[in-house]
Amino acid sequence: MFEKTARRIFNSGMSVILTLVLATSIVSYIVLLSATYNTVIAKEERRLQQAVYTVNFYLAGAQTDADRFFVNTEFLTGAIEKNPQFITPALNSFVLKSQNIDAAIFYSADGEVFCSDGVGELVPLNELRASPSLDGFFNGNTSKKINYRTEAIAGVYGNKPYQEGNGIISIIRAILYDGIITGYLFLDILPATLYGALLENT
Repeated sequence: MFEKTARRIFNSGMSVILTLVLATSIVSYIVLLSATYNTVIAKEERRLQQAVYTVNFYLAGAQTDADRFFVNTEFLTGAIEKNPQFITPALNSFVLKSQNIDAAIFYSADGEVFCSDGVGELVPLNELRASPSLDGFFNGNTSKKINYRTEAIAGVYGNKPYQEGNGIISIIRAILYDGIITGYLFLDILPATLYGALLENT
């Protein structure tokens, strides 16, 4: 009888111990899982912040390049006169020097198009004007804009066919002479270039 009582006490004790061990394991697992989750979330937040910083830094550099080019007297003279002897070399020189811009395209107000080397199958100005994503630029009161679009894009970049669905980022400036728009400058950044900068910095 004493043996049965001892066994019952032992079994009850073991049940309590096993329940406590199981409960402790579950709590430990939940705490560990929560800590791991919080660590992963914090890491991803840091990566996201770094990515946002990298994109902003890259675009700021591109805009600085655009601002410098915008006061290039050789280009402006050519743009006003629609003289390809000035425009095309200036566009090529700019793209070669810039680490942030992949292509440069200039549209005169009457639709003539000039571009840096490696760009082809250019979109006519009237097609750009009809692009919904550019409506605010062409019909608004702004002379500059950063634009991302997936329509009205040149068919060739870097001497290779380019799919419109890849999209393009453009820094756009209206060129004025005596208060009248004489043309539009599109400085294009391929998303793949921006993605490459992200990979290098995140």
